Amino acid sequence: MKRCVLAILGLSVCGVAGAQPPPVAGQTAQRPVMHMPDGGTRETVISIAVPLLTGSPFSAVVETEWMKLLPDGSTATTRNRRTIARDSSGRVFEERMFLRPDGDVEQRLRAVQYRDPNRHEFTDCLVEQRVCYVSRMMGRALTAMPAMVRRAVNPNVKEEALGEKQEGGLNLVGTREITTLPAGRFGNTKPEPIVKEFWYSPVLGVNLVTKRFDPRTGSQNFLVTNVSQNEPDPKRFELPEGYRVVRTEGIGAEMP
Repeated sequence: MKRCVLAILGLSVCGVAGAQPPPVAGQTAQRPVMHMPDGGTRETVISIAVPLLTGSPFSAVVETEWMKLLPDGSTATTRNRRTIARDSSGRVFEERMFLRPDGDVEQRLRAVQYRDPNRHEFTDCLVEQRVCYVSRMMGRALTAMPAMVRRAVNPNVKEEALGEKQEGGLNLVGTREITTLPAGRFGNTKPEPIVKEFWYSPVLGVNLVTKRFDPRTGSQNFLVTNVSQNEPDPKRFELPEGYRVVRTEGIGAEMP
């Protein structure tokens, strides 16, 4: 069957329906690509933990730097800056920002999150959806974890005390932790170390400095800056205006 199409200048162009134009000399005819969608890879940086302590209010900015080693020996660096706060009742507010390439000044807010030990609620407000999902917090999520959690003896883990120092009027306690991954653990042909360094504030219950090196993921540095121990503005803990609130039946987990 022929189909005619009225073209520019009133000329009529006819062809066989469904027919493809002949390939140009030297070229191979292209066939449509057929496959299922690729699942892709999702990477998540687990940042600092803010315990639900009462009587220790503060607000601060968390600066994140993630440098990955590429197969050709070069590096790729991403960063973000986000605000965190905790009031005297133990409520915690945290921004969640997308990581951005090094040198890119634009930041995008992914979510704002609230943990309320008084109401036993975790709220995750997603910016793109403009929806706040509210779930219950129970058990460990409601417990302020101690500063030093003693693990079972592991010959592959070595801890080193780095002493104390003052930073921004706060006393910090330093610790270095080296975990050696045996050969074959992740396809490695020789033992590889994971090195972590922490500078912890006993008053705030927060690591103000965290440095990690992991051969599988590269270097990750977290720095807590602009620390204020004043009571945060109560409006900081109010849900954003114009968001739909959805209460879920599940138990909420603390997000990294």
